[in-house]
Amino acid sequence: EIKNRRIRELDSGELNVNIPKKVKTVLAVDYFEKKIASIKVKNSRQNNETMLKALAAFKRNVTLTEINRDFFKAFVEYLRETRSNNTTRLYAILLKARLHNAYIDGIIPQMPDFGGLIPKKETKDPDFLDLSEIKKLLATEAPEGVREPFLFCCFTGLRFSDVRQLKWEHIEKDIIVLRMQKTGEIVRVPLS
Repeated sequence: EIKNRRIRELDSGELNVNIPKKVKTVLAVDYFEKKIASIKVKNSRQNNETMLKALAAFKRNVTLTEINRDFFKAFVEYLRETRSNNTTRLYAILLKARLHNAYIDGIIPQMPDFGGLIPKKETKDPDFLDLSEIKKLLATEAPEGVREPFLFCCFTGLRFSDVRQLKWEHIEKDIIVLRMQKTGEIVRVPLS
């Protein structure tokens, strides 16, 4: 009876005794693939998949327990060489989130400290072509099907990915009504 009571106390944490968790050797790529497959939001899943590709390109056979502060710092530096600052930031945040999943699932014994390693978000004003640049573009020869879609993007403010999916049914009374592919938001663009 005393033994059973002590076991219950240990299990419930009443004795304030930390029993080390058994560390499993799990490849990060394998674990992350399983976690990413369960993400329901398409954009989030795609971002996690591209982060995973970058991680695999950096070091494919890394185990979850090998991802410590030094590894994370090296991964962020690797990303800075090949990606923009904001993409580097996004991938670092996603890697940290997937590691948190591993901690919650009991695969890693503790969450590594990544304080100060995630890059700050950069904001920049978008670049626009001025009227003289657009006139130069109009006068320039280009292969068929290149200049016109680009100019359409310039005049409507739509991304090329959105223009590619454009159909006649998206035009209602001289207004383009379209769900943006990147953000999922609906936009209304009046046509002149």
